[in-house]
Amino acid sequence: MHNRDTRHPRVKGGCELTSHIRVELAPNSAASQIRRRTSSKYITRDKPTLLFNSTPQTHTAYNLTSKLTKFDRLTFRGHNPRHHRELDPQSSVAESAKMAENPYLSNTANLQKYLQLPQKGAVIAEYVWIDANGGTRSKCKTLKKLPESIKDLSEWNFDGSSTGQAPGDNSDVYLRPVAMYPDPFRLGDNILVMCETWMSDGKPNAYNYRHDAASLMDKYAKHEFWFGLEQEYTLLDSQGWPYGWPKNGFPAPQGPYYCGNGTGKVFCRDLVEAHYKACLYAGIEISGTNAEVMPAQWEYQV
Repeated sequence: MHNRDTRHPRVKGGCELTSHIRVELAPNSAASQIRRRTSSKYITRDKPTLLFNSTPQTHTAYNLTSKLTKFDRLTFRGHNPRHHRELDPQSSVAESAKMAENPYLSNTANLQKYLQLPQKGAVIAEYVWIDANGGTRSKCKTLKKLPESIKDLSEWNFDGSSTGQAPGDNSDVYLRPVAMYPDPFRLGDNILVMCETWMSDGKPNAYNYRHDAASLMDKYAKHEFWFGLEQEYTLLDSQGWPYGWPKNGFPAPQGPYYCGNGTGKVFCRDLVEAHYKACLYAGIEISGTNAEVMPAQWEYQV
């Protein structure tokens, strides 16, 4: 319901009375966290940078800073069903609240501000390699300019004992760049650098399978090998459950999902589309993608 706080003249034009709300902001924000309280709260409409916590004994203002865009449009849930509305899902407060409930979510709106900052000629090179379990690892370094070819990139190293690729008493593993691509995440002149792993004695790391494959292909290059790669995958939520599956249950039998279209037949198409466009931007010769026979299962071809 709407109410006017006559005790505090700074709250002009009325304000919204709500109870039992929770809004949590990113840890590095101006107001790091506003936790659940059972007292009533007043959110000013004419002073969108202030959140008031009002009790019979106290009246405290928290400065949220003017950076909270669209805050003047926000309304929180109240107990009056006539005024039961939710946060604008596009707002920074709403996104921060969701992020606080799920640590796997990133505050992409906050990140976007920093991705747009100029790098003043510097280039970020993300060195990527495959670890002992077949997963990917990466670390980034700053370059003074964009390299013209893979030969302009220097070797680097990492602690192989932390990735299962070297013993603790001889842990240095060296990264040798073998390919580079435009970075579809940082954009600009930034690059992704694919690397082989080598040991300090000049021999390939035990998990450097690319070296063996490259040696064979170079030896028999006159045969002009053709390769077709197809990667199937399943998208899981933060609890490890496939998207679109009922909790503690199973979906309907296969049939409508393969190459499906429409609600209830395919899930997470936005991620699939983002992956497709990122590959094209990076210059990876992805040739297609399609939904597979199980909900949340997809594949792509290179």
